[in-house]
Amino acid sequence: MSDLRPIPRTQASYILELLKVRRTRDRERVFVLEGAKPILELVEHVPQKIVTLVLSPTFLERQSPAMQDRLLSGPYQTYMSPDTRFAQLSDVESPAGILAIVRQPHWDEAAILSRKTILGLYGDRLQDPTNLGTIVRTAAGLGLDALWLSPNSVDVFNPKVVRATA
Repeated sequence: MSDLRPIPRTQASYILELLKVRRTRDRERVFVLEGAKPILELVEHVPQKIVTLVLSPTFLERQSPAMQDRLLSGPYQTYMSPDTRFAQLSDVESPAGILAIVRQPHWDEAAILSRKTILGLYGDRLQDPTNLGTIVRTAAGLGLDALWLSPNSVDVFNPKVVRATA
């Protein structure tokens, strides 16, 4: 654990910008994910989707040795952030001590539209991040093929939408 690099100031600033600026998320094709459960699932099943992982010492100490090894040996950049500084990076009131910068998924709309039948949903001017997160979860649970949003809807990678979706 002592060989973990502390998070550089530039990386901390980058995370804060990703949390606040849609244009940056879109340009970089990444988003910030917070919360132990969704991040640990990514580490277990698709670690290549993670670009950067930031851990607090308290979070890491609570993990089993096997999970610590998994967290620290992934194909992503890993940084340590003291608990007090971690709270400044987080967009949640009570941070879990783990956050990740994750690659945005890519959808091939042409492939979806070329299917013989499609079951999808269109959202027009959806503004509430929590409601959109619930809609995304419901669409996934129902096995819908697609979810389209009007251009003036809330950003699907807005941190509040991501939390509500996770």
